[in-house]
Amino acid sequence: MNLSNFRIKTTLACLAILAGTVIPASSTFAQSVPTNAVLGGNDTDGTPLYVCSGIYNNAVYGGKYRSDRNYCDMSYAGSEVFSSPYNYVVVTYPLDVNNKGQRTALYWEPSSYLQAIPGDAVPTGFENGYSLYSCRASYNGGIAIGKVIQQKLCDFGYGGLEISTTSYDVLATYQVGKR
Repeated sequence: MNLSNFRIKTTLACLAILAGTVIPASSTFAQSVPTNAVLGGNDTDGTPLYVCSGIYNNAVYGGKYRSDRNYCDMSYAGSEVFSSPYNYVVVTYPLDVNNKGQRTALYWEPSSYLQAIPGDAVPTGFENGYSLYSCRASYNGGIAIGKVIQQKLCDFGYGGLEISTTSYDVLATYQVGKR
């Protein structure tokens, strides 16, 4: 493993710890989707899609995983790209995001272009020093999973292309009992 890949994997692990999620190193060899994987949507044929993260071009991107494929499907620079190895984003209970003994859970927060990323959004990747967050959006009869940075569009891979949308949900946390 070169130093760049080590830094990416270390940063991904740190993001996962801060987000209250775990991204298991053994996920590439898993025979089935973990029961605590984050379900994000469904493909146009109804197949469940799970939140994943993969390494591409020296960055980590959030994307979608289908149980009948062995890669994380992401978008980059106008194209649909794939990463294997990949990591599932899984939930560990109870989540303690701020290390104050407060139990939290995950949910999808409605958002849109130019709206600030929710303060409780879960970082699932990074690019050029910026955190990336998992987003999901309705598209072509399904609910696609992709990435969003700052107050931008939700970008996801579909049909070989990077698709962008202005209306989407962002994966976030909330304190149990406060919602």
